[in-house]
Amino acid sequence: MRLDPARPATARAQETGTHPATVGRLQRRFAQQGRLGLGPESLDIPPAPRQLRVPERVGQALQRLQGLYTGVGARALARIIFHTTRPRLTGQTARRLWERLPPAPPPVRPRFASHSPPARAQARQEVRTLYAPGWRQRSIRQFLHVSRPTLALWMTRFARDHPASRAAKRSAPPTPARQVWLPVMREMSPRHQGHPAAGGCRSWRLRGTPALSGRTVERLRALTRQVSTDMPGPHARHTRPAPPHPQPFKATGAHAYWLMDGRLLALAWQGQRWWSRILLEGSARTRRAGAVAPSEASWGAWTGLSTAGQRSGLPGHLIADRGGALISDAFEGVCRRLPLDHRKRSQG
Repeated sequence: MRLDPARPATARAQETGTHPATVGRLQRRFAQQGRLGLGPESLDIPPAPRQLRVPERVGQALQRLQGLYTGVGARALARIIFHTTRPRLTGQTARRLWERLPPAPPPVRPRFASHSPPARAQARQEVRTLYAPGWRQRSIRQFLHVSRPTLALWMTRFARDHPASRAAKRSAPPTPARQVWLPVMREMSPRHQGHPAAGGCRSWRLRGTPALSGRTVERLRALTRQVSTDMPGPHARHTRPAPPHPQPFKATGAHAYWLMDGRLLALAWQGQRWWSRILLEGSARTRRAGAVAPSEASWGAWTGLSTAGQRSGLPGHLIADRGGALISDAFEGVCRRLPLDHRKRSQG
C-alpha cells in the first residue's frame, strides 16, 4: 500500500477498502520508523550490529596470522597487531575481528629441522622473528615444534648476548683447566707410595692445601697405582693372601674367656678421681659386671668378679692386664681357690 502524506487518510481508505484508523496508524509508524513500521507488530527486528571500524592493514595482518597458526590467544592477537600495524586494540575486539574475517592462504615459510646443525641458526632466527612482535612462548613451541628447555635456553641467550645469539655456542668451556699435570704428579707420587693403603680423602688431607679436590687426588692415586708396584691395585688381586696370625685368646664358645680391665675416669668427685673396673664376656663381648673404686684396689676387682660369678657362673679362663690390683697376692689367691685360670697379658 502506497502512502502519500499530502492525501487524507479517508480518501486512501476508500481507494484500498481499509478502515481509516488503520491507514492513520500506518502513516504514523511510517513517519517514525520508516519502511520497518509497515511490517506486522509481532515481527521482532533486532537492531543492526555495530560495525567495527579498523584500518585495512589490521584485517590483512589477522588473515595472515590465521593462515599461519590458529592457536593464538586474544591478548596475544592484540599485542601482535600493535607491534606490526601500530593500532591499539583490546583482546575482545581482536578476537571478534579474528572470528569474522575469512582465513587467507598461509605464506610460504622455510622448512627446517631444529635439531640439525645447519638449521639451528635458522630456527633461532625464526624464534626471534616471532617473539619480537609479541608471540607467546607456548605458541612458538607449538608452531616451530621446539621443546620447552630449548626455547627457554634460546630466550636466555637472546637477553644475555643479543648480537651473537644466532651463532652456535657450546655449553662446555673451550679450554678446561687441567689440575692433573706433571708437577702435581711428581709431588703426590711419594705421598701415595708412603701411604699405599690410604684412601682419596686421607691423601687429600695429607697434602694440606685445598687447591685440588678429593676426586682429583683419587685420579692421581689411580695413575700412581698403574706405574708403582708398591701400592695395592689390580696387580695385587691375584696374589695369595698372607696366612692369618694366630689368636692367643680366641673363644670357642660362651664363657670360655672373660676379660677384665680398669680405667682411670676423666671426671673427679669431691676432688678425687675414681677407677672403673669392667668385666666382659670374650665370645659375645657383652658386659657381665662392673665396679667403681676410689683407687686401684683389689676389692673392686673382687666385687666385679663376684657379681658376674653369681649371675653366670665361673668361666674357663680370666684374662686381665698387669695392673697392681690384678697381680696382687690376695687376688691371685682368690683365683687359685675358685679355681680360675688367671692369665696376664702385656700392657702394650
